[in-house]
Amino acid sequence: RRSQKSCQSRKQATLPHTPHEKETADPTVTAPEGAKARSRSRSRSRSHRELPPCTLLSFPPKFIMSSILAFLGDNAIQVDASEAEASLRSDCPDLLRDGESVGMAFKGRGGKGRDDSFFTTQRILIRDRKGLTGKKTKYQSVPYRAVKSFSTETAGTMDADVELKVSASGIGSFKMDFVPEVDALAIKRFLSER
Repeated sequence: RRSQKSCQSRKQATLPHTPHEKETADPTVTAPEGAKARSRSRSRSRSHRELPPCTLLSFPPKFIMSSILAFLGDNAIQVDASEAEASLRSDCPDLLRDGESVGMAFKGRGGKGRDDSFFTTQRILIRDRKGLTGKKTKYQSVPYRAVKSFSTETAGTMDADVELKVSASGIGSFKMDFVPEVDALAIKRFLSER
C-alpha cells in the first residue's frame, strides 16, 4: 500500500509536459526530485529534436567523401589565380620575374594543405613547405622551354583524381594530383599555349 500511495503521489506531482497542461497545473503541488529530473531529461530530449541538423551532415555524402579523399591523397584544388599571385608576391617578392603573372593556381590537400602549385606565364612553379612548422620551403621551377612532354588524366570511378604528368629535361618526370572538379582539359590547353 505504501508503494502504491507514493506512486500515486508522484503521478500527481509530476510537472506538466505540454503547453495545455501548464495552464491547468496546480502551482501548489511540488514534484519530488526524481520527477523533476525525468521532466528535465524529457524536455532536453524534446528540445534536442528541434535543433537543426548538423552542418556536416547537411552536405551530400559524396562531397564529404571527396573532401576526405582530397586531403588524404594530397589532391590539389584550384584557387583564385590573382589572390595566389598576391600571396606569392608578398611571401617572396623576388620570386616572380617582371612581366610574369600567375595563370592558374592550386592548393594542396583539397585546399587545406601548405603546398601550392602555380602555372605562370613562363613556368610551372611548385612551393613545397617542409617540416612541422613549414618555415623551410622548397621552390621548384620548371620553365616551359624545358618541358618535353605532358599528359593529363581525368578522374574515374576507382581513381577519383585528375593527374598531370610532366617530363622535363634536367628534372625528369613528376606527377601532380588534383581533385576531380578540376578541369583537366583546361590545364592541357594552358600548357599547350606556352
